[in-house]
Amino acid sequence: VASAALAVTIDTSTPAATGTPDMTAATDAGSSNTDNVTNNQTPQFTFSCETGATVQLYTDNPAAGTATGTTGTCAGGTVTLTAATLAAGTHNISARQTDAAGHQSVASTALAVTIDTTAPGASGTPDMTAATDAGSSNSDNITNNQTPQFTVSCDNGSTVQLYTDNPAAGTATGVTGTCASSTVTLTAATLAAGTHNITARQTDPAGNQGVASTALAVTIDTSAPAATGTPDMTAATDSGSSNSDNTTSNQTPQFTLSCEDGATLQLYTDNPAAGTATGVTGTCASSTVTLTAATLAAGSHNITARQTDVAGNQGVASSALAVTIDT
Repeated sequence: VASAALAVTIDTSTPAATGTPDMTAATDAGSSNTDNVTNNQTPQFTFSCETGATVQLYTDNPAAGTATGTTGTCAGGTVTLTAATLAAGTHNISARQTDAAGHQSVASTALAVTIDTTAPGASGTPDMTAATDAGSSNSDNITNNQTPQFTVSCDNGSTVQLYTDNPAAGTATGVTGTCASSTVTLTAATLAAGTHNITARQTDPAGNQGVASTALAVTIDTSAPAATGTPDMTAATDSGSSNSDNTTSNQTPQFTLSCEDGATLQLYTDNPAAGTATGVTGTCASSTVTLTAATLAAGSHNITARQTDVAGNQGVASSALAVTIDT
């Protein structure tokens, strides 16, 4: 009698090409996880395929059989494969699938990928912006602003990070920014009062990080200066029978006062709390400054002064000097 039957399938059809390989986000390192530029030399690729087929990646020339990495079996219409180590440079990645009957498909459409393992150079030295370098100078890197901004020269497309005091230990400060037109401006996280060394590092689109830039020494000063000395009308402008009685016919008298070197001083008349400044400011040198009041109306006035230190902190008003303008 006949044996039990064996069902066999004769398959002479070549499978369709697989889908175009798609580099996985996890191995597409750098500023974008979808740009196919990475420093990972063994990236992974996912693509659609025929369930049950055996799939192989190829690099640069699938027709010549330049296979890369190991094969994988398609399940659920997809497979993820890891390339063998790829040299730095540009590569065209394709795939071919072999069905259960042994028929191999044509190569898929190729995906152009770039392997970049070269670290960028150091960024430029951070430069505190004039707008956040408060105080008597907007270029001395002394400020009372605890979240100053810094402009850094860099490579276009790189991601740039500020560091404070020790970049080797990874003490990042503030958020990152992307370099455009060879520059980026970054804001530091809150810096404690004191001196800090600010550096920057840039990471290129492939994920390679450059060395730290040269450091910029900055001083964060949040302490207000003491009150100035009481204004003292100069003998030359204290006219009349006495040059020390603070009674004068001079409506633009001058006043000398003690102060903190480098501070900017302003005279006030009658109500410093309300900000009634009088005359122009002056810079303290050798602990003293002489300022000229704006034109004072006839009558009695209380003259005070306030000093603002080099970091932009303003002191309280000095003791008042009572003066009389008699015209």
